[in-house]
Amino acid sequence: MSNMSISGWVALGIFVLAGCVFEVLWMWGFERLDKRMTRSQKAVVGGVLVSVALVALSYGLFQFYHR
Repeated sequence: MSNMSISGWVALGIFVLAGCVFEVLWMWGFERLDKRMTRSQKAVVGGVLVSVALVALSYGLFQFYHR
């Protein structure tokens, strides 16, 4: 097991869980969102999803290289 602290594991788990929840909601609700949202709203939602994924990835890489 690595030297990552408990809070690091919890934070990483929260980021991964949030990314999975957003992805599932995005896939299930895409048809509804597609009909109701404007193009700019879709871009904002997509940007949020990408941001969550990038934060989780960067945090994971930070923990990997700084242990």
